[in-house]
Amino acid sequence: MGLSVYVLYRDKAVDTNLDSNDTITEHVISNDINAKPMVGTEIVTKYVVSNDTPVKHLVKNDSLSENVVGNDILASDNIVIKSCAYPEEQDQKRWSVLKSVISSFSSLSAPYLLSDGSLLHLYRNCSVGLSDLDFSLDQAWWEDNKEELKEELSIAGFKLTAVFGNMNMFGYEESWQKNGVKVDIFGSNMEGNSRVTGFWVQGKNYPCTMPMERTVMYQWRGEVEVRIPFPVEDALIAMYGRNYPHPVGQWQWDIYPFLTGYCSYQYIA
Repeated sequence: MGLSVYVLYRDKAVDTNLDSNDTITEHVISNDINAKPMVGTEIVTKYVVSNDTPVKHLVKNDSLSENVVGNDILASDNIVIKSCAYPEEQDQKRWSVLKSVISSFSSLSAPYLLSDGSLLHLYRNCSVGLSDLDFSLDQAWWEDNKEELKEELSIAGFKLTAVFGNMNMFGYEESWQKNGVKVDIFGSNMEGNSRVTGFWVQGKNYPCTMPMERTVMYQWRGEVEVRIPFPVEDALIAMYGRNYPHPVGQWQWDIYPFLTGYCSYQYIA
């Protein structure tokens, strides 16, 4: 299966806001993720796809949004998670709740990521684990779509159980619950090639940083496509250290993220 790199350009203009009045052109540069902008243009975004994956062609009058501009999606066939070759038995209740959350996110084209413990369990054991389900969500999108997401999760049977911080400040977090399974959603931002997430401990908000080049889709057990950070292993090493493949008997959620260097001791709020 071949790969192509699609680079979206727009004409340079005085304003830097991308909108439907900008002239967008699609330029294909095979296998060159470091493509330079053409003369008189600037790069909007790049994404890698398999050659047999349909690609949306943008024209001048397309409605441009984060769902298009942030389309850094690598075809799932190119992501291999070894543990899923021989997956463990799944906790069916948590599996059902996880699929329900992802369905709610997907219905709104939400820029979420499977994160923290849930990402670890997927990569290490191809399982949902036995603890809370963790997701990060682009906070700018969340702020613009807070009520829509709240309604979608409520319709799906989730109940909001806790809120940390304020939506207009970095590190907003919500906890939801369905069928006794807790789901944590962490507001996050991209800063260069890093994803920064807020982490609340005893009323203080600490920034936690992991490297991330792009979002990729992984088809989990042939049932659900889930968005995960790429490279996955680099993200896990940042969060859990190089010994992440080896389970810790009693993981102390409010201590170990600082010891691995994932979270900073310098709190924000």
